[in-house]
Amino acid sequence: MQKPPLWLSYDREGDTVHVIFEEAKKDDKSALDKNDIIVTKRGKKIINMTILNASRFIH
Repeated sequence: MQKPPLWLSYDREGDTVHVIFEEAKKDDKSALDKNDIIVTKRGKKIINMTILNASRFIH
């Protein structure tokens, strides 16, 4: 079984972490949750996430 690709990046200026499992497509749906995490889904499958204010998770 082949694992999907995974990309991680941190934008210091924007203080965001991007976790990308697959490139998003036009029809994918994104939503901001109560923890300031933007989750993009294709159906029930998570395609990518953007964690806003990421430094708050680092001690």
